[in-house]
Amino acid sequence: MQQQKFISILFYCFFSSYVIAQQPTLTHFSVEDGLPSSHVYCAIQDNEGYMWLGTDRGLVKFDGYTFTTFTTKDGLPSNDVWQLSLDTTGVIWIDAYDHLVYVEDDIVHSKPYLALGKDKMIQHFFDNQQKHYLKGKMETDLGVFHTQDSIRLISRPDERLGLKNIYYDKEENLSYYVFLATINGKRAYYLRAFSDTTTVKERLIWDGEERIFGEIFTIANGFYFFPKRQLKAIGIINGERREIPFSNEDYGGIIHITRISEDKLFINSENKRFVVDTLLNQLPEFDFINQLGYTNSIYEDDQQNIWICTTNGLYLQTKTNQSLFTYPITQNNIDHVISISIDKKEPDLLWLGTKEGHLYQFNLKTKEASFYPFESDNSIVDIINTKDFLICNAKNELKVFSKARPYLPLEEVVTAKKLRYQYNTTFNASACKSIVKSNDSTIVFSQRINLWEILFEKESYAYRKIAAVNRSYALETNDNQTYYVGKKSGLYSLQSDSLSPLLIHEKPFTYAVSNLALTENNHLWIGTDAHGLYHYRAGHFHKIPELENEYIKHLYIHDDKTIWVSTNQGLIKINLMDGDSFQYTIQRIDQSYGLPSLEINQIAVDSQHAYIISREGLTIFPLKQLNNKVEASNLVLQHVLVNDSSYTATLKSPLNLSYHENNIAFHYAALSYENIGNVVYEYQLEGIDQQWHTSNRRSINYPALPAGDYKFRVRIKNIENERTRQEQQFTFTIHPPWWQSYWFITLSILTIGGFIYWQFDRFRQREREKTTINKKIAELELQALQAQMNPHFIFNALHAIQDFVMQADIRSTNRYLVKFSRLMRLFLESSKEKYIFLVDEIHLLELYVELEQLRFGDKFDYQIQVDDAIDIHSIEIPSMVIQPFIENAINHGLLHKRTKGNLSIRFFKEDHFLICIIEDDGVGRTAAKKIKEASYKSYKSRAMGIVEERMRVINSMKEGELSIQIYDLLDTENIARGTKVWIKFPSSSLMKEPVEMT
Repeated sequence: MQQQKFISILFYCFFSSYVIAQQPTLTHFSVEDGLPSSHVYCAIQDNEGYMWLGTDRGLVKFDGYTFTTFTTKDGLPSNDVWQLSLDTTGVIWIDAYDHLVYVEDDIVHSKPYLALGKDKMIQHFFDNQQKHYLKGKMETDLGVFHTQDSIRLISRPDERLGLKNIYYDKEENLSYYVFLATINGKRAYYLRAFSDTTTVKERLIWDGEERIFGEIFTIANGFYFFPKRQLKAIGIINGERREIPFSNEDYGGIIHITRISEDKLFINSENKRFVVDTLLNQLPEFDFINQLGYTNSIYEDDQQNIWICTTNGLYLQTKTNQSLFTYPITQNNIDHVISISIDKKEPDLLWLGTKEGHLYQFNLKTKEASFYPFESDNSIVDIINTKDFLICNAKNELKVFSKARPYLPLEEVVTAKKLRYQYNTTFNASACKSIVKSNDSTIVFSQRINLWEILFEKESYAYRKIAAVNRSYALETNDNQTYYVGKKSGLYSLQSDSLSPLLIHEKPFTYAVSNLALTENNHLWIGTDAHGLYHYRAGHFHKIPELENEYIKHLYIHDDKTIWVSTNQGLIKINLMDGDSFQYTIQRIDQSYGLPSLEINQIAVDSQHAYIISREGLTIFPLKQLNNKVEASNLVLQHVLVNDSSYTATLKSPLNLSYHENNIAFHYAALSYENIGNVVYEYQLEGIDQQWHTSNRRSINYPALPAGDYKFRVRIKNIENERTRQEQQFTFTIHPPWWQSYWFITLSILTIGGFIYWQFDRFRQREREKTTINKKIAELELQALQAQMNPHFIFNALHAIQDFVMQADIRSTNRYLVKFSRLMRLFLESSKEKYIFLVDEIHLLELYVELEQLRFGDKFDYQIQVDDAIDIHSIEIPSMVIQPFIENAINHGLLHKRTKGNLSIRFFKEDHFLICIIEDDGVGRTAAKKIKEASYKSYKSRAMGIVEERMRVINSMKEGELSIQIYDLLDTENIARGTKVWIKFPSSSLMKEPVEMT
């Protein structure tokens, strides 16, 4: 038994180490992804950034998302596309039999060209002066010089020369061809064919025994030739011949050579395919291409991404992924690595545990993996490294290895079974759930019921039971002997054997805890099962919203400020900011950074690398790669669809559409093959959108747009969510229907406006006529009212004359008749007009008051006052308005006064109005009314009624608002002492032209 064990140990010591082939992170495109065939011959990138692929089923255009195939239905002479070339104008040229074939603006142009002979392959080459050269592939073909105007044959100095290659010497910047020509394949000529002639100048540059393979590649100071079926190169460098072997290994002879970039060549030999630099040194980072199937060619695009064309489809290795490799860590193709730890003694060693219960040691220097002689029936879910020990948690058992004998298991392996039997039956370490390192010699682990602590000293150990915790799945502890216990029911703290739930928002934290990680300054990070990530410190919880609802598989603290989070959606790096407040930055690392899988099991980190465990194995990830901001470049506007039909004209020209062509869709893409699926776009349609919109979609549709001028704008952001300066714009106009056009609207407005004006003018004319008639009626009515004033006034005057005659007062009668005659003349003249000048009104009022004085025997005195600011010769007022109020003041107020009275008449301006105030100190209106009621006279005066009617008529004629107010004057004892009349003439009455009554 001991002998078998010793043999087993020797076997593991000497035979278990093996070198693991590194696997690059590649994106594979096949027929399932849209390729027309898995046989891809070649690749080339156009000026816009699109990739073009040659296959045996047609020409393919690729934008990173969609493959568009061109076949014979689209104009190709054949669906076999072996070689592609790009000229300086951006036109794609296709090598084809006896046809000139090119693609421009996604349209295939093809025409037969038989100058090189029927069924001959035509190849294309270009210089930096936009000249296009052609040659036939067979030795009997002629060289052809092609310009936009003509195609010219170039005469050869010797008809026996076969033209093997064509090259433009850019270093000398001369406009000529450089041919490699051979006689019987053993003599090489340097041929110059100048653009101004059809003759060729030749110079022999090599004469040897080897048959020259038909390829030529230039370096800064010479050429490389490759002998056919041999694995070496003949260099003509500075005029000297050098022979350069590729390898001592038997790869077989060269079959095919293509240029990857200016500094790399792809060589396809009989037994192996490899890549060399300009010094013909083999580049080992490309050794993986031999595992991809037969490789036809390799192409490097302008972002330094590598495109590998094989018979098994198309492979893409981004620039980011070229420094990132994954190691499967398996001998039998069934092990799945799920745990990792960096060796504390030797940082160049990694310890890896698998789902199948195996333990591996991986050497970072040699890239060798050692199968360690430890097996378990359970998955190794955690590995803890101390200075002297390696502790593995294999779910139902703990196993401890001494580093003092690194290749032999510890003789006394600490297992659940041995712990139970060696010490006492009360110690039960079965169903181990979680382990955590308390310090470099102490670990704490939980199992189905209890929490245990184990202290290791050299190869001995001691243990103690801490507390009963009942099914804990995550552990952490600090130097204060506080234990954090994660369960399916939530998060708890254990102090002094007391288990208490931690509170969030004054309620217990009840999410299922899957992982815990504690920094030295007591920042506790809590990973949950499908509820995201939380942070806890000093009694305060913080939710990390960026990881909401994610399943946290593992937490790793590199230093106190950096936390790495493994999830089923990629890897998360969280950096804590300085300060007491909880602030952080977050970075999500996914497949755009080169991860081979989004489902990350565990991670370990040193100063330069992150060691990531996923279902693909071990990925060594350079940390400096996180700082490389990959910008999404080459933004293109691919299609504009109008009513679901593609707009085929150039997208740089404005588009004019009719009103029913208003369903517009835009398709755009950022041709950044490193960021496939991770580009964020911002777009805006000026004329509709007030703000920019954000989306990761590559198209937007605007249905039922109204007529107007529009500009569509789209721009991109890189994976760090920073806006780039790139922007594509497209302007278009949707014209309105003819009934909404400007000319129709203008004509309609003019027509409707003319009709409305005509109707309004007719209405206004009718109103004018109506107004004229109403005014005429009002004037006649006013004239009638004025006529009613005449008998009233004449009756009163004749009554006064009668009194004088009866008294035989001839003198007074004569005086009265003279004044009466003057007054009658003025009265009759004014009665014919609506308005009277103020000077005439005052003169008339003076004559009237004087007559009344004569009549009543100087019963009262009067005064007429006119403000100096009033021009009595230019101001007009309505006639026969003031006189009735003066008559009332005399006949009803002053006449019944026992003492001599006073009558005051005043004219002044107030706010553009003419004011007339008639004031007397008679008996007042109340006393006058009583006197009148007691009088035996049956005559009833009509003067005031006529005045009110005249005022109504004047106001109805819209010539201003005439207003009259009458006040009783009272003394301090509230006894009437007279009457005041306030007459306000409108401003329009101040400058009235006399209107003659008819």
